[in-house]
Amino acid sequence: MWAKYAREANDASLPLAVHMADSGGVAERLWDHWLSPHLRGLVAEAIGDPEDARTVVIWLAAVHDIGKASPAFVSQVPLLKERIRTAGLTFPDPVDSRRAPHSIVSHLVLERWLVARGWNPTTATSYAIVPGGHHGAPPDDHALQEVALRTDHVGEGPWVVAQDELLDFATEITDAARALDRARDRPLPKTVQMIVTGLVIMADWIASSADHFPLAPDNHQLDNRVDAAWQRLGLVAPWTPTEPAGDADELFHARFDLPHGVTLRPVQRAAIELARSGDPHRLLIVEAPMGEGKTELALLVAEILAARAGCGGVGVALPTMATSDGMFGRVRDWLGRASDGIQTSHLAHGKAFLNDDFRGLVHLGDVIDLYDDPAVMTRGDGTTRGLVTHAWMSGRKKGALASILVGTIDQDLFGALKVKHVALRQLALASKVVVIDEVHASDSYMLEYAHRLVAWLGAYRVPTILLSATLDPALRESLAAAYAGTPPGRNGRRATVRFPEMLEEAAYPLITSVTANGVPQVVRPAASGRSSVMQVEAVQDDDDTLVTLLTEALERGGSAAVIRNTVRRAQDTARMLRERMPHADVEIVHARLVAAHRMRREAALRTRLGPGRPTRADDERPFIVVGTQVLEQSLDIDVDLMVSDLAPIDLILQRVGRLHRHDRDDRPTAVTAPRLVVTGVDWSTSPPTLVAGVDTIYESAATLASLAGLAPHLAGRPLTLPDDVPGLVATAASAAPPMPADWVSAWVEADAATRRARADQRRRAGTYLLPAPSAPTRTLVGLLAAGVGRLDEDSVLGQQQVRDSDASIEVIVLRRVDGELRMLDDLEQYGDARVPEHDEPAFSLALALAGCTIRLPPRFSRSWAIERTINALEKTVYPGWQRSRFLAGQLVLELDERLCGEIDGIPIRYDADLGLLVGTAAEPERMSGACD
Repeated sequence: MWAKYAREANDASLPLAVHMADSGGVAERLWDHWLSPHLRGLVAEAIGDPEDARTVVIWLAAVHDIGKASPAFVSQVPLLKERIRTAGLTFPDPVDSRRAPHSIVSHLVLERWLVARGWNPTTATSYAIVPGGHHGAPPDDHALQEVALRTDHVGEGPWVVAQDELLDFATEITDAARALDRARDRPLPKTVQMIVTGLVIMADWIASSADHFPLAPDNHQLDNRVDAAWQRLGLVAPWTPTEPAGDADELFHARFDLPHGVTLRPVQRAAIELARSGDPHRLLIVEAPMGEGKTELALLVAEILAARAGCGGVGVALPTMATSDGMFGRVRDWLGRASDGIQTSHLAHGKAFLNDDFRGLVHLGDVIDLYDDPAVMTRGDGTTRGLVTHAWMSGRKKGALASILVGTIDQDLFGALKVKHVALRQLALASKVVVIDEVHASDSYMLEYAHRLVAWLGAYRVPTILLSATLDPALRESLAAAYAGTPPGRNGRRATVRFPEMLEEAAYPLITSVTANGVPQVVRPAASGRSSVMQVEAVQDDDDTLVTLLTEALERGGSAAVIRNTVRRAQDTARMLRERMPHADVEIVHARLVAAHRMRREAALRTRLGPGRPTRADDERPFIVVGTQVLEQSLDIDVDLMVSDLAPIDLILQRVGRLHRHDRDDRPTAVTAPRLVVTGVDWSTSPPTLVAGVDTIYESAATLASLAGLAPHLAGRPLTLPDDVPGLVATAASAAPPMPADWVSAWVEADAATRRARADQRRRAGTYLLPAPSAPTRTLVGLLAAGVGRLDEDSVLGQQQVRDSDASIEVIVLRRVDGELRMLDDLEQYGDARVPEHDEPAFSLALALAGCTIRLPPRFSRSWAIERTINALEKTVYPGWQRSRFLAGQLVLELDERLCGEIDGIPIRYDADLGLLVGTAAEPERMSGACD
């Protein structure tokens, strides 16, 4: 009846039997042409035979919508309802489709059908959960029981006959009968349930697209419509690298275009040797100094492991948008030398459309749902080499499915969040080699998600590479345990892997590894010979001291970085230095500049202080860059002298990684030797205390431990990098770092506060944390119970789910001049341009507007202020903007011609040099004269 109806139907409703055939056909092509060999092997291992695995996956895709053959669903389509009624099927009166969602009905019908054929109920559930979860959220026990009781909505009598006929039809067209018979005693593990659910979601979305599958096919189109649709879709096959052979030095030069004579550093050589031997399904934790080439190491090791393990891509996660943007170009250049074909790529963060490297890629696919301006995104169906983007693999849900993924760490951590379509995110990650850079830069809240993500990666046996310059030994051991699937200890304490080869003394650099089945290994590469011996000094936190220090050190030129822990301190310092050191060039960079200004500022810094900078002239003016934490991780620059506010030791070490970073022979005599000057501290107290404005940024215990570790160096002992790094990190992370006796009481109090705060972070993170793959449940039923539901991963709310921070409010900064809305006047493009309010801005202007965003200071987004702030900003609305995909819903900070304004009564001024300035009654001097 249903198959016959599918052949005869020719109206606007999609025949279910046709959709079943379409979905199965798409799944067949995804399995054959898109799914990585590693994941095909994982599914085959669970089902027992590669061909049976392929057949069962295709069959599950074909039957995923069987729940649409139910009174609850059909009643929503009046024409279809009448046709079915004339065939003898009845409907309850009244009928409420919301009481029996078709995905849950699919689960129940399929489970019933399998059990009737002799399947164990638990095994049947492990297969039925795939159709049950194909809308992104596997049902929980309560929902299954509630719907099962509504037999009149699920279907009785003739409805059961029709459902069985459809399932028999699907089994026939997929030739699945024998494969299902052999699979009846092989329950799917949760990892395979997750992977197959993700694949079925893909097949359903593709087969449901009217662009590729017309709703009313002619009879003669039924047999070849899947082939035609697949050709129109044009998905690119996954990356299939061949294991690179040959000499490691030659390979490095070929992949990264290194200067002649450059050789591998020992840690790079050791990582390559480890990747080429033993089990490729392993976690590698690489700890090495800044500037040792960890990025190049990770990319080449990823290429080797991908080839050996059969992975279909690489995903690289970094702490910030800025570091992700910088990494995208490096990954593009590496893959251009490592691959002979084209590979799909995605830059995963909320401002990816502003990245020139990403936006300039060739774009494939018929349906463009991200960019629609051919002048902005190049179309090129004839492209044969390099990175491309694909229309279907774009956006927040599907972008991660691209073979090459670069983005912020949030995008990976969403794979450990109870959120709809997490199966799609896990499918994307499980198909790749996963690289996480600067893993140490996560707090306790994020680390809960990081551990859970690593646990799932280990369960999938995904080759995973973690990079750090400064890693707490306890964190190293707990991440290794998570990958190996070691269950938590008593009271929920994290398990650890004890590496038997580890010696008591700290080793650095260090590579630790553990396989998915828990076999640990340690490699201690020799030091590269690159060493920096610096003096560490303490100075009082006052303007006179800073000016005297910089004037003397830079008398004959040179460069210095002054790193402040807050934007306000950076602004005050830059303004003061310009007034008192007019003979020096003073630049400032921080996160409270509009995006276009910050990008221009950072590019200028890379030109002046980066690795390719020209030789310093004898008469070159002293150069001082004043910045905040952006200088720790976002910029590859080299300075001759560093002044830094006190911070946790790992951040101090990140900062000094910019001090004498490159080998140069043109440094002035006074700064020939590297020198770190620590400030932001009142040194007259015991223990020393942070000055106002700095004392609330970091945990007191972390800064006190940092002081304890630096104490010998502040007393005169040189700080030697990298030799002193592991000891400093281990000391700061210890339960009782060595310190003077009169510091201990302060330490005990601070440590107790930190432990309480971290326990609270872990507790709150656990609310929406995805269950571990080792959890005692056998299926994905209830996987997302009490989850966050739908979520825009690129939004502030989405990022908050995996980062423990107040919501930061982003605004576009504009100005009103003589009644007209205008851009800021010093932009390279569209400077002072008129901005339409009632019409939709042109595509290129909308992009430029999106580049004028800035995040407001935390004071505006605290729990007691955020509602008032948003209410104040929402008073400014431009109707035409709501039609732009880049501007709809965007908040605007509208200033006057002097760039002055206010938010909820608080004065605001934007300075193109200093950034956003905030003035209150207590701070009139900061707004002096500018907005009178």
